[in-house]
Amino acid sequence: MNLLERDGELARLCGMAADVRRGVGGVALVSGPVASGKSALLHAFARRLAGGPAAHPARQRLPGGGPAGLLPGGPAVLLAATASRAERPVRLGVVRQLLAAAPLPAPARARAAALAASVAPDARVDAVVLHELGGLLLGLSRRGGLVVLVDDVHETDPESAWCLLFLARRAVAHGVLLVLADRSPTPAPHPRFHAELRRRPDLAQLRLAPLSPAAARRLLADRGVPTAERFVTRCHQLGGGSPALVTAVADDLAQDDGDGSLPTYRQALLHCLHRSDPEVVAVARALAVLPDGAPTQTVGALSRLDGHAVAAALRALAETGLVHGGGFRHPAARAAILDDLGHAGRADLRRRAAGLTPPGAPDDGPTGGPGGGAGGRSGDAPGAGPGDAPGVRAAALSAAERRVGALAAGGLSNREISRRLHVTVSTVEQHLTRVYRKLGVRRRGDLPGRLRRDADPPRRPSGTPPDIPRTPAAGPVP
Repeated sequence: MNLLERDGELARLCGMAADVRRGVGGVALVSGPVASGKSALLHAFARRLAGGPAAHPARQRLPGGGPAGLLPGGPAVLLAATASRAERPVRLGVVRQLLAAAPLPAPARARAAALAASVAPDARVDAVVLHELGGLLLGLSRRGGLVVLVDDVHETDPESAWCLLFLARRAVAHGVLLVLADRSPTPAPHPRFHAELRRRPDLAQLRLAPLSPAAARRLLADRGVPTAERFVTRCHQLGGGSPALVTAVADDLAQDDGDGSLPTYRQALLHCLHRSDPEVVAVARALAVLPDGAPTQTVGALSRLDGHAVAAALRALAETGLVHGGGFRHPAARAAILDDLGHAGRADLRRRAAGLTPPGAPDDGPTGGPGGGAGGRSGDAPGAGPGDAPGVRAAALSAAERRVGALAAGGLSNREISRRLHVTVSTVEQHLTRVYRKLGVRRRGDLPGRLRRDADPPRRPSGTPPDIPRTPAAGPVP
């Protein structure tokens, strides 16, 4: 990922590293939502400390790969580790990564291995053991300073979190720079760890902000895409300011084949989603199945979460850039999540949603829905029939449903509509399914007459006085 609009944060970390060489340490907490560029910032910082990609290539292993070694231009030591949800049950997992790459003398390395081996899987870890392990890491600062980078610290195992606090308490006095990348805004699994960190007066908090439209313009220009305002706005808004999503949209615009399917964006979105907490994934899937504007209570019932958890998950989805105003930023997001569920997963979720919402939830899968396939012009609406309540006026349709219904009534195929509106064929089919059900029609050929009839004002019975016109509200006429 390109390091966009993070120069200020990188400069601040480099300044703190310079202080370490003078014997003054500190703690920096880099925070932001999923895919906000935290790992890229730590990676760039490690490269800067190591003198760039060309410096010490045999020894330079960066965050995610356990970098270690003496830094050029001075004796300070750089260590790095990456925590993960899958390895959280491994006791001292992060500390083991740091020790494995640490330039320890042979006796100290043997002692560290013995201490780590003494930690039983289920027994309580003796604080003396943790203290000694922390002391071994702290001893590396005597070489002229120690820089420790830990990515995804929110996934750290409890024992490693204790050792990191050991270093944080002694960082200033011993010339240790501890840089931790933490995800927000989801609740921290180690509240005491985060509480102690955030109350430190010397803590440098680096909150990564969303990318600006200028960053989207630069990404488009680098890919040869016209930087007209409409392209920049589309790229920035669909990406929600997330570096990963904005970059994916720019890639899709650079390779646009006219179908508006945004394949790179869909892949990046799923990558962001699966790096999130399970509660966030559950809410995103519920939003994909439910119609737009579904109440929070309904989302909670379908995702089996209480109101507080749903609110936290929605906040995380919004900060990640996946949703805006309670809905997805693009129909491709809904389609990607539904496809990722698989047929069995979609069917199960829809069965549970059926009792929570009235007819009209998005239809199943990329190939379902009216039109008999991706490019069909005619066909019955699946599920439309005597059980669906006819007689709903066209005014009950959403703006998107009215647009799709009008184009279908005008004779355009599903694929032609998708290209006209820059949405996926699956989205067109889902909208048409809702239009059919709301209007109580069974075939595409019935749409023109029904839409035209509902557009006519209702006839007033004879002898009924006319309505008293109301003064329109001030402002532009819609």
